[in-house]
Amino acid sequence: MVPTRQWCYTPEKGTHWYEGPKEKFTPLYQFVRQHTGLFDGYRNYADLTVVFSSRTFDRDPARIIAACGELSAANISYAVALGGDEVVDHPLRPDDLRLSPRLVVIKAKDLSEVDRKTLAAQTNAQRYATIKQAIAGITPAEHLKAPAAVRVFPRVKVGSAIIHLLNWGYDSGDDRVRPLENLRLELDLDAMGVAGATEAVMFSPGDQPVKLPITDRGVTVPELGLWAMVEIRGAETFIRQPDH
Repeated sequence: MVPTRQWCYTPEKGTHWYEGPKEKFTPLYQFVRQHTGLFDGYRNYADLTVVFSSRTFDRDPARIIAACGELSAANISYAVALGGDEVVDHPLRPDDLRLSPRLVVIKAKDLSEVDRKTLAAQTNAQRYATIKQAIAGITPAEHLKAPAAVRVFPRVKVGSAIIHLLNWGYDSGDDRVRPLENLRLELDLDAMGVAGATEAVMFSPGDQPVKLPITDRGVTVPELGLWAMVEIRGAETFIRQPDH
């Protein structure tokens, strides 16, 4: 049920096994089970799609990993579109290139001729030459107004969006996450497919759901502990009730 016998290293113990305490992890597992509707059927919302060939990844995987790491650190949600090569039969799929309105291609010359044609057909997509340019030029569809040690992770399905908020403010001395108050989450409702929404609901482990008004294209999260999810439904749908 909880993490058990996971390999880890600490200066005090050296290499050893981590045994997750049930009292720490049980509430999280129960929260997921009680609110399956917040997870099922959703996909990652992408502000940007990173396009690269299998040849590029095989030659320099660290470059791809570092690029995606930069996007994550900048709280830009992304998708990847993998092209094939002589060994890997995986041509670029147009649907993968349409997951976001923006593209960045890493090592375009490594793409096959077929993949180049598929990519060229995406005439409506905005292109960035580098990851750094993308980070500088993109305002994510969901972002905090003021910087904070929070990972913002959006997921969507037709008529609904879920914004995961993960608090990275861990205090090792007290072995807990420091709560954050009055976080302003700004939203592009149109981009996430929930245009016209006027209310959101925040769910967090151990607490009752809280309704949050959407004002000036955003919501104010009164307090964030370790993890919370903000659910938004389009104007034509109702705010869902907690799962039982």
